[in-house]
Amino acid sequence: MIPEDLLTEDTTTNRKAAISLSDLKRLGPLGDDFIDVLRSVQNDTDGTFREFAERLSAFLPKIVRTAAKSHPTCRDLAPEAFEADGIDVLRLAIAGIETDEALTERGWDVEDALADIKSQFQMLEEEFVVAFIGQEIVTDEYEEAGNSRLEAKRYQMFRDFVWDMRSFLDTIHLNRRLLAGREEDMERLISRHELGF
Repeated sequence: MIPEDLLTEDTTTNRKAAISLSDLKRLGPLGDDFIDVLRSVQNDTDGTFREFAERLSAFLPKIVRTAAKSHPTCRDLAPEAFEADGIDVLRLAIAGIETDEALTERGWDVEDALADIKSQFQMLEEEFVVAFIGQEIVTDEYEEAGNSRLEAKRYQMFRDFVWDMRSFLDTIHLNRRLLAGREEDMERLISRHELGF
């Protein structure tokens, strides 16, 4: 469960955060780190999001390594296999150790899937880059609702991060279900994604 003090006025964002927390816990011991990242946004006092940037920059590689280690075909790999270049570990996270040729024979578009997962990961990376360089965050709509500038910036950063995390985790799970041939699970995930959850 997402702690009550981290819930926003946006029920869709709250639901995405709760589903992401559940998915991260299934991959490995990532729940506490996720909550810490969320709390670092809500606790920001000056709009710089420095703590958020630092926590997220450490959290993202941990997610990818944990996801790769949790793949059924990767359990016997040596630890150094999970310290490779980012795209190689992303590939392990969604496809395990199967060769490109074997995956292609099963109808999986390897290049398209890797481009998708890399794109989703880069969106998350941009969250802490924005924080590090102090880029202005568009908050007009939230400010017009009577909130302070700082509250609006916190809300927008929180929402952007939660929604991007949801998309990233969906990409991992959808590809895994597809490759495992679990069509019912995949259809359920696609439906949930299309509904905005």
